[in-house]
Amino acid sequence: MNDIPVKKTSDRSFLIVSISLTTAIFNFIWWLYLNINGNLENLFSQGQQSELSLLYTISLSVSIFIGLNKIISTHWQLIPISVALAVAYYIGNQQNWKIMLLLLLFPVFLILLPLKKLHLISIYGLLDISFMAGFVLPSVLLYLQKGRLTKDFLNSLLLLTLTFTFFLAGIFISSKIQKFLISLVSGTALIVICSINDHNLWFFGNIILIVLTWLFLNKLTLRQKYRLPFFSLIMLFSICLAMFQINA
Repeated sequence: MNDIPVKKTSDRSFLIVSISLTTAIFNFIWWLYLNINGNLENLFSQGQQSELSLLYTISLSVSIFIGLNKIISTHWQLIPISVALAVAYYIGNQQNWKIMLLLLLFPVFLILLPLKKLHLISIYGLLDISFMAGFVLPSVLLYLQKGRLTKDFLNSLLLLTLTFTFFLAGIFISSKIQKFLISLVSGTALIVICSINDHNLWFFGNIILIVLTWLFLNKLTLRQKYRLPFFSLIMLFSICLAMFQINA
């Protein structure tokens, strides 16, 4: 870690904790969500392909962390992105060009994310990453694990996509008005989607969490380096509550 050019020596311990936490959270969300409707009896059942898929998602989550936090130079992002691109090419070559294209989309977006001229740290970047993290990636992962997609699973991805949009809004949008509106729209839509299922204890717990995030947590003045780990953790709680609600 001494070779990594963090801006302050005191940030190195925080870097290790936050990158590990964020990586674990994103991967936990992606892989656990695959079984939201009982789609898989056993995760990682496809041997080498499952291991490569896990390496791919780990590389993506590390790259997301580096791209959105300001502790470490974004040049280091090229390492996990290169791994993700290599895995995407290998898996796609074993499958078909459509799978390869879908797997390549996310790392290519992450390459472009730090480029200031593209202004992707904005509502456009938020919608892009929400769609890829909440819809494209889970769809590809389930297909690679099971060989097909179910209608129920595809429908459930709207909930996951909206969750990413709602909880990552504070990271991508600096304008208070835009953040308020995006959070209001995505949060309301998220509550509506959740209300389709049984109104049990998990449902009301999730509603409270969403409302508290919109009213208070989104208004917290957090330093850039704290935002992604903090909102990722809150997002994980919300997704777990949604899954408990559906499977109760």
